[in-house]
Amino acid sequence: MRIQILRALFSVTMLLLASCGGGDGQDGERLYFGDFSGRPDENGQATGLFSCSLSGAQITDPSGANVRLTVTAMGGVAPYASTMGSNFNSDILEIKKYYTPGYQYTESVAVFDSSGGVAQCQGSFTVTSNTPSCRITYSPTTVTHDQNVKFTVEILGGTPNFDISLYPYATSGGFSVDNTASRLVELSEFKYTASQAGTTVHARAEGTDSRGIPFSCGADVVVR
Repeated sequence: MRIQILRALFSVTMLLLASCGGGDGQDGERLYFGDFSGRPDENGQATGLFSCSLSGAQITDPSGANVRLTVTAMGGVAPYASTMGSNFNSDILEIKKYYTPGYQYTESVAVFDSSGGVAQCQGSFTVTSNTPSCRITYSPTTVTHDQNVKFTVEILGGTPNFDISLYPYATSGGFSVDNTASRLVELSEFKYTASQAGTTVHARAEGTDSRGIPFSCGADVVVR
């Protein structure tokens, strides 16, 4: 009886090994993720470490929302395929995608090599608006008539060079700077007159960037 039980257990064990393909050196349909020793080749040798990276770089254009995604495969066996696009024979795949400005994004991608290996990676990037804007500051912050006031216009976004005009009040008494690459434009010697004492005047700046996209900004100045 004991011999029959042992024979039965031996038969069940051999059946399980056969169903799992345990004796032929194959690994079925196993997938490898992350940084790994790739699927063995026909000689049972590992194909090497296989991993990937994903990065995003904003492309400067009027919308400011186009991003170039770069997927880099490291190791494995070319050609590669990915969940972001078609096959690529080199180790770098570049894709251009549109994103809404003003947010941070995280993208994930899986890369497949020709030996059946899989690597997964992700990358994060922030998309900013490239539409030009500006802001005006002045010093001293307490302004007295007949006192020198320094105005500074800071240009945000946009593409240099810039044409800009600054008007310390209304639309008169201003000055202009054309084709400047600087994002800080200053007027350091402006004085409000005694007739403007006790009033609030509105300083204003307006301009365009190299693509002709307009921008403007303003600041209220209390004159004492």
